[in-house]
Amino acid sequence: MDIPYKPILNTIPFHAARNTLTRYVEAEDTREKVDIVKLNAEIREIVAREQVLRDEIDKIIADIEGGQEA
Repeated sequence: MDIPYKPILNTIPFHAARNTLTRYVEAEDTREKVDIVKLNAEIREIVAREQVLRDEIDKIIADIEGGQEA
């Protein structure tokens, strides 16, 4: 009884073989490096400026409300 021989590589779809390769090869990390200390300092400055602006807006609203007659 003769069993026809087929090479294994011909039976594996190309995309399956390519996906197998990615299991062994790590992709280069191209993400931007972030200095978390610097980023946190910038966030603190933004929040502080935001609070100053909120306080100024509250003063303006209080002046407007105080200038109106009931």
